[in-house]
Amino acid sequence: WYIHTPYIINLASGNNKTRYGSIGIIKEDLQRASLIGAAMVVTHLGSANAYDMSSSLAKTADALNKIFVGAFHKTSAPGGAAILLREFAAGAGNIIGSSIQQMKAILERVDDKYRQYLKICLDTAHVFASGIDLRTNADAQAFLKEFDREIGLSKLAYIHANDSKVGLGEKKDRHEHLGKGKIGLECFQALIDGVDVDMVVETPTLEGMKEDIILLKKMRK
Repeated sequence: WYIHTPYIINLASGNNKTRYGSIGIIKEDLQRASLIGAAMVVTHLGSANAYDMSSSLAKTADALNKIFVGAFHKTSAPGGAAILLREFAAGAGNIIGSSIQQMKAILERVDDKYRQYLKICLDTAHVFASGIDLRTNADAQAFLKEFDREIGLSKLAYIHANDSKVGLGEKKDRHEHLGKGKIGLECFQALIDGVDVDMVVETPTLEGMKEDIILLKKMRK
């Protein structure tokens, strides 16, 4: 199973109470996840409101380094340390983590010895809303190729499989059931064919979620 941190996280905040509080929350969640044997912890990164984007990416990477210092000293679970996943954002406002380039820039600033604990969660609705087209098999494959070239597919560890109520590049986080939104079904088949990772649906209704899961399992044959 997977854990999601609170949505109040901002690793690039100009307010030290918020920034260091966010660092503490993620570190504690990683420790708890490791102790109970959870595979991964998913987190959003925050917004570039106090600094320009370049400085905010550097601040975020510095915060991630601080998170990993001593994060696993309490770990005794047989499964070992949990992995931290940065989730792609939908791109509203000055949100951090809404492009491959931003994710790459952060990773490059993280200390080499911690990179094994840092991977990425792909939310299809967020990626689409941020302006990356996923509607056709070719579009989705092109995205995976760019991701592999810039970051490496080994860093893609988990997928939130959600269709989108909003159109390409509208920068809003609005989930829809698979095949009933603006993305369509080709994207999900391409992702299943392209990467072998766990997928979770975060779609609007319980009954619809059941249908979405059945659909994904059929795609996996």
